[in-house]
Amino acid sequence: MNLMIKHLSNQDLELLKNRGMLHGIFGPISILDYTYNLVVHELGHLKALKEKYKV
Repeated sequence: MNLMIKHLSNQDLELLKNRGMLHGIFGPISILDYTYNLVVHELGHLKALKEKYKV
């Protein structure tokens, strides 16, 4: 997470919206949307682990 913040914090928001990549499920996706989906995905893992281990 710290590495991602380090590399994306100095980027222009418009650049992150306009540049993108090919996602395996979503197809073409901007770097901004990809980052958002990555965070949501990882939060889902965290929630599942908390429920499993009753933390």
